[in-house]
Amino acid sequence: MKPQYQHNVVTSFALWFDHYLLEKGEAFSNETGAFTYYEDPKLSTTYKAFGTPYKQFVYDSSISGAVVPSGFYVSGVFKGRNDGVIIDYINGRALISGVSTGVQVTGAFAVKDFNIYLTNENEDDLILDNNIEANKKFPWTGKYLPPYDQVAPAVYIASDSTYNTPFSFGGEDESRSYLKCVIFADNPYQLDGVLSIFSDAKSSSFKYKDFTGYPLTEYGDVKNGLYSYDSSLINQNDFFVDEVTCSKLKDSRKNSQSYVGFIDFEITKYRYPRS
Repeated sequence: MKPQYQHNVVTSFALWFDHYLLEKGEAFSNETGAFTYYEDPKLSTTYKAFGTPYKQFVYDSSISGAVVPSGFYVSGVFKGRNDGVIIDYINGRALISGVSTGVQVTGAFAVKDFNIYLTNENEDDLILDNNIEANKKFPWTGKYLPPYDQVAPAVYIASDSTYNTPFSFGGEDESRSYLKCVIFADNPYQLDGVLSIFSDAKSSSFKYKDFTGYPLTEYGDVKNGLYSYDSSLINQNDFFVDEVTCSKLKDSRKNSQSYVGFIDFEITKYRYPRS
């Protein structure tokens, strides 16, 4: 099946949400440190995995002040993609070919304050079955995080529904899409910050991004070596943020150390779905 409108809505929204939070909230920190080798049975034997005590790295080069890595130091020599290095921005690690397990890997990178995940779970299941780990600073004392664990602080993005309403002659519809975000923060300051940033996003807009143009590979690296949200936009009609509703979980029975919040988005786009 080729990508449909709903795929493109979610892709466009997720990339915009990540960029908006990083840009408006400066929601990242620049870090330096050593990487630690570990075995990853899911990984091709061509590469060896070297992890950090963090999860998602910033890969959007349009974020001012963020150190977006293009490579790392291997035994004191800087090596990038042309030298057999894959940067797994999603799992906060380096995948390196042609090296031993004892090699020293170091580098600098920007870490997101909130990891971004797409999900099909509803908000109740996310809260009740919340098994996400804590990132290093809130707090994590290990040398690396397992590569496929989901890590807090985090935002889960879920597509709820889409409705088409006739808008004009000629087959133009008003498409309204509803998306939900569940925020797991480590303190009230973090949670209030995210809710405030996106409550102010009402009446803003964001650009269309095709599902097939998602910037990351299956290894979590940038497809073309460099990604900038600001320069990768297709010149088409915008998605309009029609409504934003923010709230907090006040149920003291939640089995989590996180502070939980919710953001409901109503997204509008005018289009010709039958053309």
